[in-house]
Amino acid sequence: MNVKDIRRSNMRALCKSVGGIRAMAKVTGKSQSQMSQLIGINPTKNIGDRIAATVEKVFKKPSGWLDGLNPGVAEPEIEYQLTSHFVNHQPVPLVTWEQAKKWLKGKGSELPKSYLRMLAATSDTSNKSIALEIDNDTMENSVGTTFPVGSIIIIDTKADVYNGAYVIAKLPDGNITFKQYIQDGSHYFLKPLNPRYSFIEIPSTSVIVGVVRQLMMEFP
Repeated sequence: MNVKDIRRSNMRALCKSVGGIRAMAKVTGKSQSQMSQLIGINPTKNIGDRIAATVEKVFKKPSGWLDGLNPGVAEPEIEYQLTSHFVNHQPVPLVTWEQAKKWLKGKGSELPKSYLRMLAATSDTSNKSIALEIDNDTMENSVGTTFPVGSIIIIDTKADVYNGAYVIAKLPDGNITFKQYIQDGSHYFLKPLNPRYSFIEIPSTSVIVGVVRQLMMEFP
């Protein structure tokens, strides 16, 4: 096990001790997506020195603690990978866009009573999450991240919005839209990934009603 793996294993153990990715993101002041990229089941980023120092400070560990083989910590690595992302996950209802609009208009006090079917999400989501099927090409892109027509997104209405997040927003006409949230100084925008469509300027984050936590593809 190299230093990068040791650091990730130790951080996963700390994550498990506080109850999972959501709690870990909260106590460290990071976003859930960033935390998933660092210590999720399929991590895409290494834990840098600044984040390591932040984690050690939050958990009152000595400097360099994450880089050491701490007794009783590194061993549960395989168990964590198999179980951590399936703890306390809520079944998510797949709804139509019209059903979602009505549910969000009622402030999402309960899960929608009408839905197409329930889905099993593998991302960390709250009990105020729904799933929607993409029905247009505004978020399709030939380069980088893309959300093809027919794919399914899982939206958490309790997740914190952050610059660059993919979000569901409420428009002035009462409809909802799926775009990327962009903040540029004191200006806020909804950005379509498809360059054929235009940015939408919004007054503030108040129009954001949910953050996309997962993209799913289903095949016949």
